[in-house]
Amino acid sequence: MWAAADLKSVVRLPHPFSVERVSFSPTGAQVLTVARDARVYDAGVWTQPRLVLDQPGNIVIAVFSPAGDRVATGGRDNLAMIWELRNGDPLPRLQH
Repeated sequence: MWAAADLKSVVRLPHPFSVERVSFSPTGAQVLTVARDARVYDAGVWTQPRLVLDQPGNIVIAVFSPAGDRVATGGRDNLAMIWELRNGDPLPRLQH
């Protein structure tokens, strides 16, 4: 993560795989990374992800809901999944 004012690195989010996507939640309180799995980090607590979201096939995209209380993921397994951020539980799977 980089500071916008001077483009200096302010934090590195640990991830065992090559990160393909990163996004902030609508409130800016969380950061979502995508690299085979999806990881949710709480702002200010960067050392460990709060949640690791995983599905049978590698996750290739993940986005926060507009309210910031859920994450939708899509994977190479032809599944779209929606996850509750309060506990990391998936809602029923959406098969494509």
